[in-house]
Amino acid sequence: MIIESDKLKISDRDPDTLHCERPGKARLRYRFIAAIVAISCASILICAACITPQASGIGSHTQLNLPACGFLERNSYPCPTCGMTTSVAYFVRGRLIMAFITQPAGAMVGLLCLAVTCIAGYAAITAKQVDKYIDFINFNFFYIVITVTVIVLLSWLWTCIRIKLQGNM
Repeated sequence: MIIESDKLKISDRDPDTLHCERPGKARLRYRFIAAIVAISCASILICAACITPQASGIGSHTQLNLPACGFLERNSYPCPTCGMTTSVAYFVRGRLIMAFITQPAGAMVGLLCLAVTCIAGYAAITAKQVDKYIDFINFNFFYIVITVTVIVLLSWLWTCIRIKLQGNM
């Protein structure tokens, strides 16, 4: 298969690398985008490493000069994202069980950030296309939205139960 345009000619002769009439430009752009993605995800992990997880499981984000959760203050129940910062902070410290106990969706965010940082970093360094390694995943937008929604809602339910059992509500 060969894809041609007025500026670019890409073929799939070697699926590991980008081939085009101007390979330097295409590779540089690909590497730049991969580097931006890797740096973005790594910055989330670095921020989480710079804060101390709160023992209560919520409120760690205030160390980043963010306000306290308004939903929690008004309703006495945590919002769907309460505990995510604390969970990622536990995750980067290698305390995976505490990360999942604190906020399961937050632990998954930490895991996703780590995986994307590694994959995008590899792509940025080597300029190899990594999409063939993740093609087995069906990226149907509807199913992704439903899955993420269910995970966040179940994690929210878990966080409400955990906080209720701790006596913080």
